[in-house]
Amino acid sequence: MELTPLWIVITAVIVLGLVQLFGWIKKNDAKPAWWVWGLGAIGLLLVLMAIQHYVGTMAEMYPTAAVMGAALFIVPGVILLGLFGWRLSASKS
Repeated sequence: MELTPLWIVITAVIVLGLVQLFGWIKKNDAKPAWWVWGLGAIGLLLVLMAIQHYVGTMAEMYPTAAVMGAALFIVPGVILLGLFGWRLSASKS
């Protein structure tokens, strides 16, 4: 995988998002369980895999495979990220 502007922007957004997340956790004194972090990490990985699959498959000019494969990864990824946000907000003291 080469370093393209797409991945530079995605990395910057993830880093800024993590900074905001940890600031929110510190401000609200939230104490999430250890498994909540696993949900977030797996969800983020699945979303990144969906983006990579879509970009790579579109470069190979297979649009149907790109959409179907990306949907296969992004749906569970978004569900896990939603569960992560829900459990994180529920862990406020």
